[in-house]
Amino acid sequence: RTWGGTSRDFCTAMVIDSNDNIYLAGSTASYAEIILDMCVVVYDSSGGFQWYKTWTGATSDYGYAIALDSSENIYIGGSIKNYSMSENDMLMAKISKTSTTAIPGYDSLFMICLIFTVSVFLIKSRKKSLK
Repeated sequence: RTWGGTSRDFCTAMVIDSNDNIYLAGSTASYAEIILDMCVVVYDSSGGFQWYKTWTGATSDYGYAIALDSSENIYIGGSIKNYSMSENDMLMAKISKTSTTAIPGYDSLFMICLIFTVSVFLIKSRKKSLK
């Protein structure tokens, strides 16, 4: 299957739910001129397109990780450029059936691991040490 437009689109992570629906995390330049936007794309178990969501910052943004919790809420992690800052920030967003909540953080988030339903573990990169 393909998704996107005539520009760069790529997938960096994938997860499959209990109904065999496919959730992809990545980046797309097809909907934001030249820069990349972080995105989630969802296909049903037959490979039919369902929906997508993008996140846009001041420059290119990257989706690196995706996971589902026991209620099959979606967690996406990546790197997004903040309009008021000069560096990329970590973004983790939880997407449920009724709302989208973004939880901003720092730098780039590369992996999400959900253990049971109460813990979220994040693996990220960092250029500077905490003081």
